[in-house]
Amino acid sequence: MSSSTSARSEVEGILETLDNSQDGIKAFTRAALSSDPSQVVQAWRGELSRRLVIAQDPLPLVYACNDVLQESKGAKHEEYRQKFAEILGEDFKAVLEEKPALRKQVDKVISIWAARHVFEKSFLRKLRATVFQEDDVE
Repeated sequence: MSSSTSARSEVEGILETLDNSQDGIKAFTRAALSSDPSQVVQAWRGELSRRLVIAQDPLPLVYACNDVLQESKGAKHEEYRQKFAEILGEDFKAVLEEKPALRKQVDKVISIWAARHVFEKSFLRKLRATVFQEDDVE
């Protein structure tokens, strides 16, 4: 098994059992930041889709995404933000379509990204407009 396949398997294994515990989220972040960003985002998205189909709580994945993005900013891993930015609008919108009660938590994560400058303001405005189906206003 190649190291790339091994790292992807580790990330996928952590995602499958991920809960809201800080230890689990940090374990995912450590594994993610030592793996290929494209594979991490693909695995995250696959697990999110799986959880939405079987009505399993997607919130740990939202928190894990938040942790990876914040840690990648500090570690200068721009690729993680670029790859997640490509899917966040669609995927967070899907979360809220299936679990509207999570609106407050998703909004809080996006607010944290704004406060900590994880993404540009223009991206966050567009993300909010997509996720919360609001008008994209300046």
